Amino acid sequence: MTVICRRISGFVPSSVSHWHPVRWNSFSKAMTNDPSSMVGGLLSSVISRANSTLEQRPSNEEPRTKHGPLRYKANPALSNIALAHTLWQSVLRPNVDSAIDATCGNGHDSCALARILFDSYEVSSQSQLVCIDIQEQACANTTRALREELGDDGILENHVQVLTTSHSPLPQIGGRNGRDLGLVVYNLGWLPNSDKDCITKVDSTLESIADGILQVRIGGMISVMTYPKTNPEEDAAVRLFLECVALLSSNIQTWRQFLDSEDNAEMASLSDETKQNLIGTMERVVESGDAKQTWRVCENRKLGMNLAPILLTATRIK
Repeated sequence: MTVICRRISGFVPSSVSHWHPVRWNSFSKAMTNDPSSMVGGLLSSVISRANSTLEQRPSNEEPRTKHGPLRYKANPALSNIALAHTLWQSVLRPNVDSAIDATCGNGHDSCALARILFDSYEVSSQSQLVCIDIQEQACANTTRALREELGDDGILENHVQVLTTSHSPLPQIGGRNGRDLGLVVYNLGWLPNSDKDCITKVDSTLESIADGILQVRIGGMISVMTYPKTNPEEDAAVRLFLECVALLSSNIQTWRQFLDSEDNAEMASLSDETKQNLIGTMERVVESGDAKQTWRVCENRKLGMNLAPILLTATRIK
């Protein structure tokens, strides 16, 4: 009897979560033909609990480990979106900073920004959240999501704007306009489950990021998610542009030397039009920005997955 109990206790936990309910039910019937027996009664009890576990577990639940759900989408070590949201928390000052979601889509990033800015909401809050998308459906989705997130406390009406427009030019809410712009975020590409012909364009994206660079306060950040698989030209141009921004304070190499280098294969891969846009946009950042501006730029990508989305962050430290 002891051996049987050990076998059952060792078998059920390691297998039940991976068994299809139909197979498990077939197994339970085969093993409990004699309900009156001690073994049959014990198995019935165990199987009843196992079936209850299977019924309660959602079909779309994320993979589990012995320590609980893996929570892939919420894990900053596994998901660049989760990592971005974590980094934003370290940058934004609730009730003080403002933020721009330059590609608001279905509103997921906008809601993450709203939670950071307004979770400890004060009546005297100076924070503003501006959400932008060129598609009306995206703006409607974002407004709906924000209303569910923020409720009816007047925050949405008094501190949030949802604008149906291009992200270029970027609204002027920071710099000389008096508000502290702490963060501008981009999730490039197209709106999920929509017309894939409506996609962010490299020229307007570069111009918009430059607008953000010229507005963000010291300590603020530009956060960009690029997609090498679906828009390789935009991905390469944005990464080159932000690396040029990082080189503004370099004593080793200028941004022009970097772009003109014979070893710069990504620059060589760009179209002539994109090359000119990239150079022109950098010239505007230099001419219009603070002469001593200093940026630290980081890239987070998954090794072994060359076409996976890439998270780029540029943080202004001077």
